[in-house]
Amino acid sequence: MIGTGYLSGNDNDDNKGWFNKFWNSDNNWFKKSWDDFDFKKFTGFMNSGGDDDDDDDKDDCDDRKKDHKDHYDGYKKYYDDNKNHFDKGDHKKYLDDYKKYFDNNRQGFDKTDFKQYMDYYKKYLEDNKKSFDKDDYDKYDKEYKKYTDEYPSHDDDCNDMDDNDDKTMIDHAIINFDIIQRKLKDGDQIYFQNIVDKCIFETEDSFAPLCVKCKFLNSQNIVIAKGKVIKLDKSYTGGTELPIPMSPVPWAAPYTPVANDVQNVDKVELTICGFKDKCPDDDHDKCKCDDRKKDHKKHYDDFDKYYKDNKNKFGKDGHSKYMDDYEKYMNDEGKYMDKSDYKMFMDYHEKYLKDNKNSFSSSDYKRSSDEHKKYSNDYPKHDDDDDDDNDNECKEKSGFFVGGGKVYVPKSEGGTFGLTHGFELHCDATQGPNNLQIDWNGNKFHLEELESAKCIDDGTPNEPPPSPHPGPTLDIYKGEGFGRYNGECGAYAKWEMDDNGEPGKNNDQILSLQITKKDGTVIQVIEDGHPLKLQSGNHQFVPHPSSHPNPPTQTNPCPQITP
Repeated sequence: MIGTGYLSGNDNDDNKGWFNKFWNSDNNWFKKSWDDFDFKKFTGFMNSGGDDDDDDDKDDCDDRKKDHKDHYDGYKKYYDDNKNHFDKGDHKKYLDDYKKYFDNNRQGFDKTDFKQYMDYYKKYLEDNKKSFDKDDYDKYDKEYKKYTDEYPSHDDDCNDMDDNDDKTMIDHAIINFDIIQRKLKDGDQIYFQNIVDKCIFETEDSFAPLCVKCKFLNSQNIVIAKGKVIKLDKSYTGGTELPIPMSPVPWAAPYTPVANDVQNVDKVELTICGFKDKCPDDDHDKCKCDDRKKDHKKHYDDFDKYYKDNKNKFGKDGHSKYMDDYEKYMNDEGKYMDKSDYKMFMDYHEKYLKDNKNSFSSSDYKRSSDEHKKYSNDYPKHDDDDDDDNDNECKEKSGFFVGGGKVYVPKSEGGTFGLTHGFELHCDATQGPNNLQIDWNGNKFHLEELESAKCIDDGTPNEPPPSPHPGPTLDIYKGEGFGRYNGECGAYAKWEMDDNGEPGKNNDQILSLQITKKDGTVIQVIEDGHPLKLQSGNHQFVPHPSSHPNPPTQTNPCPQITP
């Protein structure tokens, strides 16, 4: 668990509650949109921190299994009590609701729970086949086949999944809410309940795999809704919103009230799960690249095996669906492949299209052929070295930049002022030492805490000179971190610089530099898009030697700072 976030008040007897604050405010857009009410967000926050109690994993597993059982029993009971009153539309709505819960939560099911839900889904579909039109039945039946393919991948014991839960992957997060109207019935009367149906997660930190669990709690610390997004083959990119569908606890039958009413949500509990770093710290990047290559090979073999095992069952739509899935993987993961892996996937794509041309509609075949042309154009951009994964993430942390010099910065009123700088900065912010000193126009910035770093190859012909240390050739450094502005802690700097070969003068550049003072004032020292060439000095990228000559040092460190 990364922490529990408290919403800004929930006293519903006065105007201090978070819901009443919005409702009683002068936000006319909010009031005018109330009747439509298809997309509203309210913001909460998360406190950083976590809990290292190993018993939490077992408790979470037990709670999850109980929740799955309660929902299963609830769905089954509702059908048994009401099936004689179902019309055609009710059968479809019932299965859609059941399927929604299953789809939103099935990645967290162990094998036993998954099979229970899957078997009931199939039985309900077969028992009520005449209550569905042909298109709906075929759609639901196709979904069932997807479930049967997925079933073997689930763990025998849900505790196995919780073994990977991470306690400290991120420091903080922002939580937004999606609110909808739930239709309720009381006899012939129809009315609505405003419920929070999504936990919308966002953090500035990127992490992998994508595995986030969210719980809503009321003021008595009782869980009133749960949700999760678990995609262990995907990653989360910092700064993006991740909608997590929430299911009420306890389960409630259709058209009856649920616990996650807007005015009941008092706290949000988040867990980042599924993370297990199998690499020792020193070998993390190499291990990550090796694991990714294995993953590409596994997916390739799985696609090939699935086709060979099922090709005789493929209809025309089956070939298009198979190609859609294959292309989706290539489009998502191709940028992380080296040349060898990319060619393997590309060649299979081409062969499959040729071998099965008559099984595609003309429009589907043209679309996939256009995709193949795109792959052919992308292929030369991939790394030649089969032993070196082309993923920039695997290369960008290999080495450090060192150097300094002087540039002249234009003044808005005309003329220039001199800016001098000196630095030694690693491409992996977790390695040290990291030093940066900048002096300009009577001001100073001294880096104390490097927060993030990224070294990339910009693809230009100007490259750093050869190094005695083997490794990738990277020529742009992007960094940011906390430090002292004119001696005061709490300032934050963002900068980019490059190494464009030798000599450094009139070649190497500072691409941008921004300082944010402790009070929030932003100083754009060098604007992005207006790079300045060194008038003296040099920037030098160095691939990592086996041991670094300098010890990690820091002068006058500021107190630990959390962004």
